[in-house]
Amino acid sequence: MDLAKPLRKTPVLAKICYGFIGNRMMEGYAREAERIVLEGATPRQVDSALEEWGMAMGILGVFDMAGVDVGVNVHKANATQYNKLAAATQYDYAKLWATKPAAVKPLLARMKRDSLSLT
Repeated sequence: MDLAKPLRKTPVLAKICYGFIGNRMMEGYAREAERIVLEGATPRQVDSALEEWGMAMGILGVFDMAGVDVGVNVHKANATQYNKLAAATQYDYAKLWATKPAAVKPLLARMKRDSLSLT
């Protein structure tokens, strides 16, 4: 943990499990982004909202660059671990979004205008 400070990095303590910490952190974003697209939003709408919120790149764009097949193969190889991870990363988005109202308001306004729902 002390090594991170001189490298100007934020240390993260994690239990032993599959995958890189950054990829595991993206699981929740990915799952919710896919659900929102299934409910009618376009991938660009989803990624734009994430970028407005502060992410350097939307999660669906990340998948496009990395290759969707990579994610599919990872999930197949780690099928027994994935359900445990998915259960542990359920978010209360109403509470989370309340912390970033300036970035979220345009998305909510577009969703309301386009009759989209997050539920």
